[in-house]
Amino acid sequence: MHSLHAAIRDLVDRSIESGSSSGHTTVVISAGLGIVQWLAEPRGVFHIEVADPAGPRRRTLVQRLRRHNPTGPAGFTERELALLAELGFVAGEPNYELRPDEAGLDREQIMHIITTVLRDVLQVRDPGGYSADIF
Repeated sequence: MHSLHAAIRDLVDRSIESGSSSGHTTVVISAGLGIVQWLAEPRGVFHIEVADPAGPRRRTLVQRLRRHNPTGPAGFTERELALLAELGFVAGEPNYELRPDEAGLDREQIMHIITTVLRDVLQVRDPGGYSADIF
């Protein structure tokens, strides 16, 4: 967990730093079928989302005309949903959302939450288990 936590610390720090020059920064972490993303500004991270793998899927025109609904990945388990709720996430449309600024969370708590979601919900064990984009 230490290396995963250190990698998340680096991403959070870089996103806040980038937010100082651009106003705000978006970070998207893709891990298999799961996505964690957050918005940061110079004061810190102010919005975190976890995308439900079973959320809305895009269909091609042919699939829509044929009324074909492709089977997609399963959603979160009851245990994973309980963990998201315990961490403070609420079901939004279409993602699970957390507002760290409204919850009064500091940077260490935010990094712990993101690391826990990656490790215990999206099953990421080390920094090589995901890709991250900052823009």
